[in-house]
Amino acid sequence: MAPFRRGYDSQMPRSSVALKQYAQFAAGGLVLFAIGVYHLATINRTPFWGDEGGWVGRSAGWYLLIEGNFDDPFWSTHAIDQPMLPSYAFGIVGTLSGYGRSTINKVYDYGKTYERNRQEGYVPDDVLLWRCRAVSTVFGVLACAVAMGVVWRLTGPVGGLAVGVLVGINPHFMRMTHRAMSEGLVSFWLLVTWFVSLLFVEALTHRKARQAWRRAVLLGLAAGLGTISKLTGVAAFFAVVGIGLVHVLQAKRTPSAKRRKGRWRLPAKTTAVAIGVGCLVFLAQSPTTWRSPLGGTYRMLQWRKRVAETQRTHLTEHLVHGHADRVETFTARVWHDMGTFAAWGVSKRLRMPWLDGWLFIWGLLWLLLAQRRARIAEDVLRWRQIIAVWIWMLALNLPVLLLMPADVSSYYLSPFIASAVVQAMGLGLSLQYLIGRLASRRRRSRVEEEQQAV
Repeated sequence: MAPFRRGYDSQMPRSSVALKQYAQFAAGGLVLFAIGVYHLATINRTPFWGDEGGWVGRSAGWYLLIEGNFDDPFWSTHAIDQPMLPSYAFGIVGTLSGYGRSTINKVYDYGKTYERNRQEGYVPDDVLLWRCRAVSTVFGVLACAVAMGVVWRLTGPVGGLAVGVLVGINPHFMRMTHRAMSEGLVSFWLLVTWFVSLLFVEALTHRKARQAWRRAVLLGLAAGLGTISKLTGVAAFFAVVGIGLVHVLQAKRTPSAKRRKGRWRLPAKTTAVAIGVGCLVFLAQSPTTWRSPLGGTYRMLQWRKRVAETQRTHLTEHLVHGHADRVETFTARVWHDMGTFAAWGVSKRLRMPWLDGWLFIWGLLWLLLAQRRARIAEDVLRWRQIIAVWIWMLALNLPVLLLMPADVSSYYLSPFIASAVVQAMGLGLSLQYLIGRLASRRRRSRVEEEQQAV
């Protein structure tokens, strides 16, 4: 097996190759179009979640920004709950829709019931809620597109189309990105960071300094935007550090001391630049962090810890309107409905619940096999790309599993993103290998027939 092959025969005419590429891109475009239409048409089927009132209510920060009011008490209270990028996006939507700070809802109060929050103006009206949901949904669909790009670049069109379907029809992903919250934006920026990191790996492997510097800046911007979408976006920084560290260690293994010193500097410096740019983006998100970088960040982390504990004790009917479930029932439903892996939506529709977990294991096995073949073939780029996939898997899973309570960690989409890529890569690599074997067998039989004819 040759991992990451694009599946084109070198003997094929250029016109045939171009036609094949156009057909593949057209298929990808059709899949994305169908996913986008379906998602936008089903926004209102998702029940209201209390966090939506919080994220839309915090869009007051956008109106304060355009007014130049940086001393309002809002910045020291609501701006330290979560990063502000989604709320700024919802504020832009509100401005374009004719809303102002006085006409949007107040930040949702988790200590009250849904009915009381609605009566007292803590729930956005239906028009504003739908438009803010549309923004999150569009970013969710764009996240599907970038996921397709990530897997397409790694395994070819089969894996790319597979991840689009796995993510696009997954009920948990749809439910989370349809809500006016941060999930659509943070998923999009995490996947953009993943895609740029693959380009960064390619530049470092080929030792193209200019490309590496440019891509390091883009990597930092994407990682920073992911982190100011939601604090769980900090996983992107873990991945960037891991990828840079792998390249530094690889350079340190160079036999010549002079070449070793020259080779490790580029990955070390560019990784430091990416982290620095990402930190600057994070600190620039609001007056809370740009006025006091260390103090504002520390207050945000401490406040987030207290809010998470409060939300855990108040998971009652006011969070999911119409579902009066207690904490134990809620937790069990989240674990069941999410399906820890992306293929749960497909396995449910096919009435094969075992398919989900086995596809994940299948993907892991094919990743290991592809990594072994790349090492045997001494293909450094492919080997490092697979290492980057492993690093991203750890980065997207460990922060959630280590920092969040075990019974609510499945609420977050970052582990879901990692599983989607792994499952799609397993499908792409295995089908690509099968197609390649069939093609080579067909060529051998053709050669044998020609030899017999001679």
